[in-house]
Amino acid sequence: MALGSHPYERVQVLWALSARKRRREFEPDVVHAHLATPGLASAAWIIAGRTPMVVTLHLLQRIPRWPKDYFAPIQSERVLGAISRARSRSAFVTVSAADKVYFESVVPSIHPEVVVNAAPLPPVHAPPSPPLPFPEGKLKLLSVG
Repeated sequence: MALGSHPYERVQVLWALSARKRRREFEPDVVHAHLATPGLASAAWIIAGRTPMVVTLHLLQRIPRWPKDYFAPIQSERVLGAISRARSRSAFVTVSAADKVYFESVVPSIHPEVVVNAAPLPPVHAPPSPPLPFPEGKLKLLSVG
């Protein structure tokens, strides 16, 4: 069956191509791809092109084998490994320590960083947070997911 033959696949293809177009127009310094499933790894690669990329994998499902990539006819873990080898300026993130351990068991060549998914909210009566120590307009980030 050809890619894009199901309505859901057509939507994924259109999403990836549209995000790639936005990346070309915006010219970001970094692309952050927040993936709900490892099956979208090649879509993230298509979107980022040669732009450095951070891939966040969200709450990985503990299954015996990940499904094939949505766009490439190979297993998701092989696509992630290829991204890691081909793109020295890519980074991988999981949202929990348990996801990191599981991810490393599936893709042992990649050692993701852990960034907790949701930072705790400040108390309602807390003073406003100080501004971030980064100069405005110095880093352009495109986030897709």
